Amino acid sequence: MPRARPRSPFVARILLIGGCIALVFVISAIVREAQRRSAVSGEIRAMESEIATLEQQRARISTLLEQADTPEFLEREARLRLGLQKPGETVLIVPEGTDRAPTTGSAGQAQGPPPSNPVKWWQRMFR
Repeated sequence: MPRARPRSPFVARILLIGGCIALVFVISAIVREAQRRSAVSGEIRAMESEIATLEQQRARISTLLEQADTPEFLEREARLRLGLQKPGETVLIVPEGTDRAPTTGSAGQAQGPPPSNPVKWWQRMFR
């Protein structure tokens, strides 16, 4: 039986250091791969939520399109946006932002014009 040659302590240390370096490279590769997978799964979750949002918008828009094909919708839009009328009807256009309803006091009588700005300030600050 041939006799095994004893290894020197220098060779054993070099092999140990080389093994440790290789182990560090393997572990760093595993960590980088785990981080990459985590980033990809985060992107997938974000895209899935975006898909759900877009599907809800698509459903809402398709419902609006179905409603737009009805004669009632077309008639309502023609009346509101174009001011069209049926024969025998009268169109009354009221400008937006003009409230012509009379304001009544506690006695049921119409009040005068609204107070001026200095009067409003005086009432706000000292009442």
